[in-house]
Amino acid sequence: MVKKGKKLKTAFFAILMTIVCPVAQAQDVGGAFTILAEDNFHLVGGSMTFGFGQVSQQAEFDAFGSSMDLSLVGKVGTYAGLPLYLEWAQFIGQASGHAASTKIQGSDNLVYTSGSSPVGTIDLATLVDRNGATSSVAVQIIDSTGDVASIVSSAFSPDAQASAVSQFAVSQTDSGGVFSALTTNGQTGLGSAYGAVFDDTGFLFLGTGNNCETAMMTSIDERIVASNQTVFLSTVFPINEQWSVSPRLGPTFRDLKRTSTQRTTIDLNEGSGLEATLPDIFMAERTSLKSEYRGVILGADFTQQVRENMLFNFGAEAGLAKFSARYSQSNTIDILGANVEIPGSIARSSGAAALARITADLTHVSRNGTIVTLGAFVDYLSDAPYLTSQTTSRPSLSESASAVGLSGNGETYRTYSIESKSMLNVGISLSAVVLF
Repeated sequence: MVKKGKKLKTAFFAILMTIVCPVAQAQDVGGAFTILAEDNFHLVGGSMTFGFGQVSQQAEFDAFGSSMDLSLVGKVGTYAGLPLYLEWAQFIGQASGHAASTKIQGSDNLVYTSGSSPVGTIDLATLVDRNGATSSVAVQIIDSTGDVASIVSSAFSPDAQASAVSQFAVSQTDSGGVFSALTTNGQTGLGSAYGAVFDDTGFLFLGTGNNCETAMMTSIDERIVASNQTVFLSTVFPINEQWSVSPRLGPTFRDLKRTSTQRTTIDLNEGSGLEATLPDIFMAERTSLKSEYRGVILGADFTQQVRENMLFNFGAEAGLAKFSARYSQSNTIDILGANVEIPGSIARSSGAAALARITADLTHVSRNGTIVTLGAFVDYLSDAPYLTSQTTSRPSLSESASAVGLSGNGETYRTYSIESKSMLNVGISLSAVVLF
């Protein structure tokens, strides 16, 4: 199954919250921020920001991605002679990543399970001697509805040419089924046996014998969707002839959904010289983790007019947010069209997180009114949820010289929980500002 602690190389859209540059709060940049005098509400300006950065979470993952922000500023009135502005910023983005690997089983027993087992047994045996190769299988399940299915099968190939044998069978129940597959080749002295039991409570798969050509192909597709809504009430006033400050305060609403699908295909060893092809076994595990943040942020921008058409801005923000996270997981197995979905666990978690952000921007205002801002940012989130898995038990095998068995009685092999780590995002951004 997926190792949740392993680094994931995937694109990630950093949650940016770009506030309209104080330029958008002035009619005349060259005139030391002449404030609009009207008291009625009207839009002042807006911006579009594109960013690129790296986000990391303490060995959980490192990712690179892009982002886009839209924001608007409106003047809502004055207080104590200072203008009041209402600022709104929206972020939305999505990303996806893909990884794949292939593992050749070799001669070891092959065991593969879901997080829990059904009620069933698998008994396999292979024997190669001077007479040839023999393989046998016995599988049985009592599914979640009480329905019973079983398969007992054997195959033999003498030590002769063109004697290879491959055979398989599937027997379905109301909520699952059983599967068996055998290969023998007396001339080469090879034999394999495979069995599976599955229903909507879990699945067990076991293989033994010469599995040197059996391959487990795994692919992981990850998708991340992020959104952010922030509203600020702010003002602007001069500190001296060169510097001005823009304090702001307001709520923030953030959502992050991370989904992952791991697909595993077991390509069974057909052996040497076989005409029949054994079916592949398809399994998938889907996980979804959604986190929501609701909080408040206090920040300020400090702006200096370094030239007539050039502004330098330094900003800082800090805040607190309550978060809630919800995780869901499910599995599916498909053998010869016998498709079963296995509902998984659901977990929830909640807590509080500290938010912080530092920005540095350089804004250029051309004579035709075009305003462009090049910036750098560092975002910090003290608690970002992530998913972990814990192995509570392992399937127990009964082994002898030529036989192996596996049984399940509804055991739980893995459990999942939500934990949190700090997240850091560092990058650069480019903004275009429009005055209305």
